[in-house]
Amino acid sequence: MPSRELRDSSNLLHVTAHGASSSRVIAIDAHPSLPLFLACHESGAIALHSDTQATAVLAWHDVLEPGDLLSALWLPARAGVFVAAGRSGAVRVFDVCKDASWPVAAHQIAGAPLRCASISGGAWAAAAGATALAAGTRDGRVEYHLLVAELSSSCDADLLAFKMLCGLA
Repeated sequence: MPSRELRDSSNLLHVTAHGASSSRVIAIDAHPSLPLFLACHESGAIALHSDTQATAVLAWHDVLEPGDLLSALWLPARAGVFVAAGRSGAVRVFDVCKDASWPVAAHQIAGAPLRCASISGGAWAAAAGATALAAGTRDGRVEYHLLVAELSSSCDADLLAFKMLCGLA
């Protein structure tokens, strides 16, 4: 295959450091519509960061056991709601507008340990009134877990409250 020369990309990216932790960051998920992102730490902690602040806006410690946390994923239809998934199949649902200190629900996915997870959604999910957690298992299966309708429907009041909580309004 012929090689192509790439142009210098040093002017394409602007680097800003956010927070510091003694625990390694293992996953990051950008908010679908706000300048925020979640950082998952090997220790089982999750931190909510804003593009405009160097320190975390919110942090949750001991969400899952150290080494178990796989990812934290924003739900596309609900501004302040995200799901944390663990390798053990543990799922925690956070609704920051209802309770900024701890998950509002917990679930255990039965079966093989998880290797990866993703949230399906976007415009089609909002139209269909459905959001799903797709989970890849260690034995090669993909499981599709539909979330309750309450988590799939948009709420403008939640968006404003969440923006205020994060210092964006």
